[in-house]
Amino acid sequence: MDVYYARVKDAQALADVRRGLSSVFDELRKGGLPIDWHPYLNGMREQLDELYEQLQRAGGDSELEQAWRQLREHIIETWRTASGNTDALDRAEALVQQNWESYTQWAYQVSSPAKSIPPEEVTCSLLSESLEDIVKSVEYLGPNNEVWSDVRAEALQRVMQALAAGHEVPQHRQKLAALGVAI
Repeated sequence: MDVYYARVKDAQALADVRRGLSSVFDELRKGGLPIDWHPYLNGMREQLDELYEQLQRAGGDSELEQAWRQLREHIIETWRTASGNTDALDRAEALVQQNWESYTQWAYQVSSPAKSIPPEEVTCSLLSESLEDIVKSVEYLGPNNEVWSDVRAEALQRVMQALAAGHEVPQHRQKLAALGVAI
């Protein structure tokens, strides 16, 4: 039953993102920039960035992400054209891109105010992620973050229980090592 409610909640979140993207699209479709274009474009960018985080917390959707990407690129290109000087914008965008690449969907979900991953499932959900995403999550939160001590202990316990029960746990040694556990 919890899985059903989680799916309904994610579907609602995706519908909210779809409405938000549609609203931004409708605003852009009006065309023309106000005289005070900088706050206008920055506000649209901030709105899109929040929608991206909502999208990731809801588990993502490739169609919505593509629409988001196209809208954001349009805003940034409009900004470039309006400003004439793109050095600062390019540097800021490079930092934003670097931040997004270092954050995983798991990290968005676990840090969500809605707690889309219940605390008792955090470790199991992390172990089900790719090795690359586990490494990124540890790097992003910092390997000495206090959250990892409990996760390390539980991860080792869960992996050992699964192996003892005869289950295959793909890349368990590498995933545990990425968390800072050596077996």
